[in-house]
Amino acid sequence: MKEKQKLIYILSLDHSGSTILDMALGCHPAVVGFGEAVGLLGIKYHELRDRISRCSCGQDIRHCPFWSRARRALLDLEAGDFPSRYTRLMEVFREVFPEGTVAVDSSKRAFIGETFPFFRERFDFRVVLMVRDLRGWIDSRRRKRGGNGLVLGLTWWHHNRRMLRFLERGGYRHLVVGYEELALYPEVLLRTVCDFAALDFHPDMLVPDRSRSHIVRGNLARLDAGKRRRFFYDARWQTSVGLQVQAALLWPLLFWNRRRVYGHFRGGRGNRDFAVFGARERGLAPNEEEE
Repeated sequence: MKEKQKLIYILSLDHSGSTILDMALGCHPAVVGFGEAVGLLGIKYHELRDRISRCSCGQDIRHCPFWSRARRALLDLEAGDFPSRYTRLMEVFREVFPEGTVAVDSSKRAFIGETFPFFRERFDFRVVLMVRDLRGWIDSRRRKRGGNGLVLGLTWWHHNRRMLRFLERGGYRHLVVGYEELALYPEVLLRTVCDFAALDFHPDMLVPDRSRSHIVRGNLARLDAGKRRRFFYDARWQTSVGLQVQAALLWPLLFWNRRRVYGHFRGGRGNRDFAVFGARERGLAPNEEEE
């Protein structure tokens, strides 16, 4: 029996780091990401025909080695329902990239109730739920779109909790990771994701600029050469007094925030045991204790 195509889906709210994780995974020699494909497949025929977007590979959609072929194939379908369009997209993926290449879709929470049952039936489907710190997310969202911090905090909690419940109740194979974990401790977090995806870690994953992902819809950081060279953490929210006051009013949510965003951190019992990611970072065996 032929093995199913492996598909890693990055599920998240906007402003939560899905694009940078897509690019990091795409640095692995056996992985290629294609950004927010679900949203792209959902646009109307004439929009896809006339769309000129720049891909993270440096070419626009008409000349990208993957999307140029995928676009022609999708235009040939004209209409067609989502399963037929996504199936055609994956056929092109297998034609362009070597056999066994793992696909990454970072479409976030686009139509998950409609698409996930199809993905699970058709592919070796694994979901990485990415959650950004409540305070950092509020700050990022307000800088881009404005809004009341308290309302945004409740929005963050409602949608992230809803996505996690959807995965748990549906029995989907999933891993919850924090954006802060990726930005501050990229190697350890990426090793965790590789273990979940049954992949070997590759050091190129620490330099997003080496990504082979083809992202034509996603965060503009995909096109920023400076941001692609390394991981960095935007800590501007930590200097906002107003945000800290509002976060204090949202204190019940901070317990959920701590558990989900920093779930791979391990607290020590003293100054000598400061290794946020536990025994592996101290060079110890899992059951070995320091004297």
